[in-house]
Amino acid sequence: LSRYIFALRADYERAQQAFHRGLAIAQQQQDLDLEMITLVSGACINFVECHFQESLDHNLRAIELARRVDHPASEAHVRYDLTHVLYAMGDLEGAASHATAMLRSAERSGIRAWQTNAMEANENELVREIIAEQAHFCDVRVIGEFEDAEWIVESRHRTQQA
Repeated sequence: LSRYIFALRADYERAQQAFHRGLAIAQQQQDLDLEMITLVSGACINFVECHFQESLDHNLRAIELARRVDHPASEAHVRYDLTHVLYAMGDLEGAASHATAMLRSAERSGIRAWQTNAMEANENELVREIIAEQAHFCDVRVIGEFEDAEWIVESRHRTQQA
């Protein structure tokens, strides 16, 4: 199921159902690798749908698991997602910290795509483009900018019902 979560991204409800079933299976089997991969997939879906807090929660849990399993590609993915989620939420320091940490996990993964993403996540120009794109998509307006890609963001994105 974990592999199909992102494939279902066009149907948020079905993707969430697959996420919850996949997570339950991973936890029942005590498969930390599978749980981490499932959390990353779920976090991606939540980010794309502008459910930033849920994406952050899933990614932070996946980072906890990264300390217990050796899956550098998934860790690189988590840190990549965290960089974007934290920027979107206005935590520039946290985003920069994960972008830097991503360099190590991407290098350990040996996967050039993650290595490239890590280098790009640490470049200010790309970060500005990504923030601007996600801000536009989620109806967030950047209202100011400082050096080193520090942004002041006014959030007008849809609020989530509890």
